[in-house]
Amino acid sequence: AAITATAAALLKSGDHILSNRCLYGETIELFDFLFGKFGVETTYVDMADLNAIREAVRPDTIIVATGADPIVPKIPGIDRTNCMYATDVYYKPEKVGHKIAVIGGGLVGCEVGLHLAKTGHEVEVVEMLDGLARDDQAIHKSGMMALWNELPISAHLNTKVLEVLENGLRCENAQGETFIVGADPVVYCIGLRANQSVYEEMRQLCHDTICIGDCTTSGRIVDAVHDGWNAAIDIA
Repeated sequence: AAITATAAALLKSGDHILSNRCLYGETIELFDFLFGKFGVETTYVDMADLNAIREAVRPDTIIVATGADPIVPKIPGIDRTNCMYATDVYYKPEKVGHKIAVIGGGLVGCEVGLHLAKTGHEVEVVEMLDGLARDDQAIHKSGMMALWNELPISAHLNTKVLEVLENGLRCENAQGETFIVGADPVVYCIGLRANQSVYEEMRQLCHDTICIGDCTTSGRIVDAVHDGWNAAIDIA
């Protein structure tokens, strides 16, 4: 979202984009087919190879939109093969069983759980705090929770995950009672951490380097769009 907003506001015929070669298909189509029609050239390189970037880059300004990395909870067993991050359920549906436990009842956890319940899975969400989707706005949350009431999805609040097991989670509630949540797989989504490593490297290549989107602060798509647009306006 941040990339699209920036490019749409800023690019003109004759401009050059230097991009990571590992992109979602829709972004490649945007660069090659849409922007390409207007005379914008795109070069793809391995962004982990600083020498390749130095050879290909010819910037007046560098805009970095590397996003954020999932925070992996420090829970025994989280490295088991039956654990996956929230977005993996969309890209690896073949690894998702019938009964699923979701660690984290924030907005992402609730939306992923809802998606899984709507596609025929039984879902249990485990949340340490006393409420779900506390980072959501009221109207969206109301509609989402109304759907929860119609689907095979439930939540354990004020509950701590003690360990990831081969077949689920061992949990502890507010009363100190332990119990098992059976699941295959376990999905975790306790937040994202901004990835600024590329930004620091790019500052060595160009003084005017701007960080936008989740690599500044993990947030919503609308925030990333605003970041991208504002960066483009500042440059123009």
